[in-house]
Amino acid sequence: LLRRRCDDLLRRLEGFTGSLQQAVKLQRPSETLTQRHAETLRTTYQSVLAAQDRTKQLQHQSDEIHSQIRDQQTDQPLPTIEELSQARQQRDQATDHVADLMRQSQISADDDKLQEQSGKAIEQLRQSIRETDQLADTIRVHHEQVHQRATLVSRSEALDAEMANAKASVTTANNAFEAAKQEWLALWESCGVTAGQ
Repeated sequence: LLRRRCDDLLRRLEGFTGSLQQAVKLQRPSETLTQRHAETLRTTYQSVLAAQDRTKQLQHQSDEIHSQIRDQQTDQPLPTIEELSQARQQRDQATDHVADLMRQSQISADDDKLQEQSGKAIEQLRQSIRETDQLADTIRVHHEQVHQRATLVSRSEALDAEMANAKASVTTANNAFEAAKQEWLALWESCGVTAGQ
């Protein structure tokens, strides 16, 4: 009965294919050695996970930055410096015209035609100022976008370098983990046991 029970336990024993006599004589590695190898396996595996997490974080950041860069792209035509200069010149001419009309209106306050011309000139001046301001604002916004884009591109390049380092860390951590697994297997194999992974 005892023999049958021992044979039954021997069959269920994973990683060992020897006889009952060999099982009785089996000298397993010391507890200290086993714990040291097990700890090495745990720490190297945690290093793999940490390196993979870092790579995922960097990839997420990179994806966000590339999305922001795409969002920065605009199809809106940028006013040229010449267009801004022309708008300013038109504004200055309108201002001069209004000033002339104002001087003339002081001389002839009763002239209705002059009053009407003054009103139109003032409205043209306002429109000219608005157009000039819009061009200047468009150029300023574009300048800010160029600066933001340059900052994002620079950050993207830095992230690419970090990503390359993180991927190298994953490879290094994987190699260390594989080496630790091989040492674990060798430790048990030396005793005649095929260790689980």
